[in-house]
Amino acid sequence: MYHFNVHFPLTKIKVNANCKSWITDSIRNKKATLVSLSAQARDNKDDDTKEMLKCKRKELKQNVMLEKKKFFDRKIECSTNLIKSTWQIINNKLGRKLTGNNSELLLNVNGRQISDPLCMAEVFNSFFSSAVENLILPNLPDNLALNENSQSIHFQVNKSFYLQPVNADVVSAIITSLSNKFSSGHDDISTAILKQCGKVISGPLAHLINSSFVTGIFPDQIKIAKVIPVFKKGDPHDVSCYRPISLLSSFSKVYERVVYNQFVSYLESNCLFDKEQHGFRSGKSVITAATDIVQSIIENVDKKKKVAAIFLDLSQAFDSVSHPKLLQILENFNIDRLTAAWFKSYLTNRKQYVEILKQNGKQVNKFQSSQRLIKYGVPQGSILGPLLFVCYLKGLPSVVMGNGKVCLYADDTNLLVTEDDIKQLELSSFLNISNLIQIIAQKNLLVNYEKTHLMQFSTKQKSNKETNLKILIENHELDQTDSTKFLGLTIDKNLDWTNHVNTILSKISSGLFALRRMSKLSNLKTLKTIYYSLIHSHINFGISLYGGTVKTNLNRILKLQKQAVRIMLNLRWRDSAKIYFAQLQIPTVFASYITATILTAKKFIEISDHPIQRYNTRNSRYRITGHHNLEFYKKSPTYIGLKFIQRLPDHVRSEQSMPKFKKKLITYLTARALYSIEEFYEPDGP
Repeated sequence: MYHFNVHFPLTKIKVNANCKSWITDSIRNKKATLVSLSAQARDNKDDDTKEMLKCKRKELKQNVMLEKKKFFDRKIECSTNLIKSTWQIINNKLGRKLTGNNSELLLNVNGRQISDPLCMAEVFNSFFSSAVENLILPNLPDNLALNENSQSIHFQVNKSFYLQPVNADVVSAIITSLSNKFSSGHDDISTAILKQCGKVISGPLAHLINSSFVTGIFPDQIKIAKVIPVFKKGDPHDVSCYRPISLLSSFSKVYERVVYNQFVSYLESNCLFDKEQHGFRSGKSVITAATDIVQSIIENVDKKKKVAAIFLDLSQAFDSVSHPKLLQILENFNIDRLTAAWFKSYLTNRKQYVEILKQNGKQVNKFQSSQRLIKYGVPQGSILGPLLFVCYLKGLPSVVMGNGKVCLYADDTNLLVTEDDIKQLELSSFLNISNLIQIIAQKNLLVNYEKTHLMQFSTKQKSNKETNLKILIENHELDQTDSTKFLGLTIDKNLDWTNHVNTILSKISSGLFALRRMSKLSNLKTLKTIYYSLIHSHINFGISLYGGTVKTNLNRILKLQKQAVRIMLNLRWRDSAKIYFAQLQIPTVFASYITATILTAKKFIEISDHPIQRYNTRNSRYRITGHHNLEFYKKSPTYIGLKFIQRLPDHVRSEQSMPKFKKKLITYLTARALYSIEEFYEPDGP
């Protein structure tokens, strides 16, 4: 750090907050000409001069607007966080002042008000670093909390894993792949700076990484985390209402990425991940996890089974990981002695401090607490942390018995149980959730019963006839609800999805406001980028599932899509938007639903042993779903996706390459600008 500070010393610069960056020399010259011409008009009172002044004002106004658009277009185009940049521009234009420097932060601790920033930093650091010891461990079952060697799940691996040396080219490629961020850890070296000198330092850095592997030691200086407290909700004077955001050294990310790439390849090639785990894995996502659960619900309801799901919430799961237990699990993966030492060095002796910014006039000062040791958890904000947590839960699905099924996305744990009658369902749910919670507790993880929900699924016709389940765990009766948050979706007991659609509409409305404001400051290309970021992303997330809702819900989304198109093209509110969807290459919500279900169906059939039927017809190369009992089954993304595939034109359907098939499919459906599912089935699209 000494050499870094010598060559890159910190300097104070004066920033003009009112600087209008879009003002160019050309505009300044025209402004000066306008002022001179205005003085002449006042002196001469000449009609010709006044007319010329009027034209010059109009010309200046047009040039200012043009330069503004160019400036904001460049800002958004070069932004690494488009949503944040867009709202910064809008808030700046509206005169909204955002508080991000804790200039008025006050804390109440034991009835005493604290305003000194250094004392507040110490209070935050004390609370964050001891949260697991004070809030999690005391609430675990007494016979499990301190049993460091208690492991009910065992597995055997024959092949050994060891860390392999890397060269400068690999390190350089990893540095290049890092996100271009300006935030930094305790060393004040951001990834943006690291990427600027990546080619120069990749050789020495590769040598340091290889030395770390050979010695089994992860450097202490890049274990230090800088923590920024960010307000969540509730009382702003209560320290528990803040979330710790950890910033690690950029060099740590390079070390971790090297290990991550090698370790995840070993885990995948040896099938060491639980198949029920969808978190932080290639080819898996939140949507694949949600599809797995929803598909099972639909199939069992169609078979007239009793179906219940328990959505578990774990308190501070990543921060509660026991290092000895995690290291034991890693050893069960058959990692060699030196690699085990490296992981132990990586996890232990980590420290953190809290930094608070305080504004004093025009100057912003930093206040840092002392460093505290972190005894539990995987490093927050790290690359290896999520992968290690997935390893920590290895074997959890194996404790589920009978007709139970677990679906995991990192710490999101969801249990699905199906039985023939309500009594069996209640008993099976109790036994399986008890087993899960016991293993979870053995891993030092605490269930938050207030946010853990029970839901019983059925068709709308039978929903009023269902008997509520009563499941009592650790003196807590699970709350049975009709709707709950589930992996970013709002799921309900009838898979109606109306609540989720309402949430989407709210987000789209916010995006429309941003789009309307930016339409005066940006060109069409930038507006399309904003549309995809603030509107289309919300529509597309999980649409293969919630798209099975009633047509009126999809029409509500389509209505707002039409508004977005009219805003981007400055159309009148009565103008038809249908032809412009194809021109802008924006898929309607119906096109997005058809695309998502087709892609889901193709992937699901390839990787599953889902029962299918084949017929010796001209379409025999395409799979056709079997018999179903209820209309409810049509909500299944695989069922409806296969029906859609059969109605695709030959030039799309016959494509064997998945990337090319996806591209042709999107192009075909976008060009049709579908306003309903029925339009898709018409032989000659509009």
